Amino acid sequence: LYIPVLETILASSVINDDEKIRPRYQLEMANKNRVGEQAMDFTFELINGKKMNMYDIPAEYLLLFINNPDCPACKEYRELIVASPLTSGLIKQGRMKVLAIYPDEDITAWKKYAPNIPVDWYNGHDFGLMMKDKDLYDLRAIPALYLFDRDKKVLLRDASYPQLEHFLSRI
Repeated sequence: LYIPVLETILASSVINDDEKIRPRYQLEMANKNRVGEQAMDFTFELINGKKMNMYDIPAEYLLLFINNPDCPACKEYRELIVASPLTSGLIKQGRMKVLAIYPDEDITAWKKYAPNIPVDWYNGHDFGLMMKDKDLYDLRAIPALYLFDRDKKVLLRDASYPQLEHFLSRI
């Protein structure tokens, strides 16, 4: 719903070009990784040094969990995903994979936090900081949850944990 508002602001002759800088960026970000569209792929590095692309993960459902070691809400979301019979059941059945991504540059903090990420999840950091530097994903707030189908089409974008649970309960 916000996209038409931003488009109207940008089309307005009442607002000068300087005042359109922020709405232009917000529109660019709002148009990325929209529900029903292909998710933007990126390269990540695992703890063992192996590099992968998100599209390399075969899964009926892929949950992208963008998180930060120092984030209390990230810890809460991780614990909810692990404790939930629904999400943990889908993971155990092999129907859903989780890709926990650390999008920042402090690799030491990421490695130190690694034991907190479940071993059956992909635990990576954004190799080359492409998510942030290329604005592949909207990282205004962390944690961020994205759910993709087997073809990496976006099913949920920047969802809350209750939204994720509700969606998964209907599949």
